[in-house]
Amino acid sequence: MIDSKLNTVSPSEYKRLKSLLRDPKDIEEIISIMEQKVIELSKSKNSKAEDLKRIEFKKAELKLQEAAKKLEEVREKLENKIGVSTYALRERIKELTCLYGISQLAEKVDISIQDLLKQSLDLIRSAWQFPKITYVRIQFKELMIKKDDFLTSKWKQEAPIRRSNEIIGKIEVYYKKEKPNSYEGPFLKEERSLINAIAEVIGRFAERKEVEQELIESEEKYRTLVNNVSDIIIETDLEGNRTFVNPQISKITGYDIEESILKNKFDLMHPDDRENVKRAIGKALINKSVVSVEYRTRHKEGYYIPMLARGMVKDTNGTLKIIFIMSDITEIKKARDLIIEENK
Repeated sequence: MIDSKLNTVSPSEYKRLKSLLRDPKDIEEIISIMEQKVIELSKSKNSKAEDLKRIEFKKAELKLQEAAKKLEEVREKLENKIGVSTYALRERIKELTCLYGISQLAEKVDISIQDLLKQSLDLIRSAWQFPKITYVRIQFKELMIKKDDFLTSKWKQEAPIRRSNEIIGKIEVYYKKEKPNSYEGPFLKEERSLINAIAEVIGRFAERKEVEQELIESEEKYRTLVNNVSDIIIETDLEGNRTFVNPQISKITGYDIEESILKNKFDLMHPDDRENVKRAIGKALINKSVVSVEYRTRHKEGYYIPMLARGMVKDTNGTLKIIFIMSDITEIKKARDLIIEENK
């Protein structure tokens, strides 16, 4: 029993203890020796525990240093990414500002194609990645729009301007100096999308201007025809309220345009003819056809004039209108009545 518990006692001390055990009187000395050994053993264990703590602390310190290093690397990468993202965001804002500015110009009613192209030069130049070395030229039909300091180089990006499927011009962007390669030479992928979008805006603007010019010319021809025709031309809504009359109405009825436009179509109509005319209008609405009807309209001096009205329904942006072309048939009616009288 004693042997197993005194495994930290030296051989000489062990022999001494065994000799002492033969004499019970020396038990106190044995206890004293044992207490001393317990103290020494405790000190030894404490020392080993401290060593273990130091080792563990060193390991933890090394791990912390490694983690700090990795954190620094992550921070640097994040800062680089943020820097790149911030730069990219600034570029996208420039591009959107350019496209919005040109679109706003194109929405102006009174701007010409030449003014649009001139004002677009600076907007395009400022939107590219290196505006200080960027030069822009826009060709549109016979027009060639550029700044006085314009120059060309081998670093070029261009996009065609189309009207429908026909190429009617192009936008050219040049860099004065060589820059690092990107998506399309030194030009960014977003700049390719931007120049295509600008070309599309200009193309649509050109189409709209041509249509507007055609409408103006068409309206002028229509106005000339309407104002010089010998018949009365009236446009009304379905209730008979007039929305347009031509000058011929004053020659036939004695009422000027301002007076006539305020009157309902049925106001000057002979009371006996109103129902017949309403039936004819109803037929035109149902069949979407042209109708003809005779009626009498009152002259400003009080007498009635026989008229032949030919009417058709027109759908204007979802609003139904009726256009009447009315002829004075006084002489025709007289001749017809004379023939009837002669045949009696």
